[in-house]
Amino acid sequence: MKELDSISPLELLSRFSGGMRIPNSEVKMVERLLHEYGLPNDVINVLLVYVMCIHHYRLPRPIVEKVAGYWKRHCIVTVEQAYEQVRRDLRWDLNPEEKIGKFILMLEAISKFDPRTKK
Repeated sequence: MKELDSISPLELLSRFSGGMRIPNSEVKMVERLLHEYGLPNDVINVLLVYVMCIHHYRLPRPIVEKVAGYWKRHCIVTVEQAYEQVRRDLRWDLNPEEKIGKFILMLEAISKFDPRTKK
């Protein structure tokens, strides 16, 4: 959780892309989350990891925006609230332990990534 507090959503996406350039569509999506939905960076990071977790590392814009709208309506403004919402949402799946485990593994991968070596 600490790692998501200290990086921007664009840096997060860059790490998932192996340090490569982020597609313009994803940059624009992050800008919308910041400006139109008013979500803080750390909450956006949790949202992005959550959507990538349940959609096999893809970020379908309609899904990202639906989750963002839901979180905005439910006043999710801290990283702790975002994590709790993810835990609640993942429990509805048929195999919540696997989903939560994958989410945690993705978070660990973020903290181990070194942008200088792209590993």
